[in-house]
Amino acid sequence: MKNRKQLIKDTVNLHREMYQREPDLVSIAPGRVNIIGEHTDYNNGLAMPAAIRKYVCVSISKNSGDKLSAHSSALGDSFTSLDSDFNSKTWHRYISGCVNEMRLLSGSICGLDMAIYSSLDIGKGISSSAALEISIVNGLSKLYGMDLSDDEIIRISREVDHKHVGIKSGTLDFSASLLSRDGY
Repeated sequence: MKNRKQLIKDTVNLHREMYQREPDLVSIAPGRVNIIGEHTDYNNGLAMPAAIRKYVCVSISKNSGDKLSAHSSALGDSFTSLDSDFNSKTWHRYISGCVNEMRLLSGSICGLDMAIYSSLDIGKGISSSAALEISIVNGLSKLYGMDLSDDEIIRISREVDHKHVGIKSGTLDFSASLLSRDGY
């Protein structure tokens, strides 16, 4: 298993390889497990999530156009689109949804290049999609100086699920990914 530092390094190298330049920033978010309460959070039940030491890492750079480009190492797939809200593969909708929701807030988000590297297994119930969304929204917030609160980052990530991916999720996965700290 790659440690956090190696994952960041691999993400930067992937970005250089894909876009022939350094990323403007790198954002990383952990997956999570539920100690108790699987699928209870959105039904007003109790849950106890905990972040794990597996991550989704996203490098982001502005590009000179209005295009959104992304590459996932885990999926071995890339896309480029001029429409930040296009409907294609599910993983595309997560990324374009994050960009679209952030654009609604700031209006100033232009073309972007993203490289995604993950030590989280996809589709195994450890919140790889929540970690991806948190990583992108948090990264774009920092890149564009938006100074969003944790609650706003979580809300925006949930909106991506609801409006762009078609999942009526709660906030548990996003909260666990963003707010969990070592030693607690």
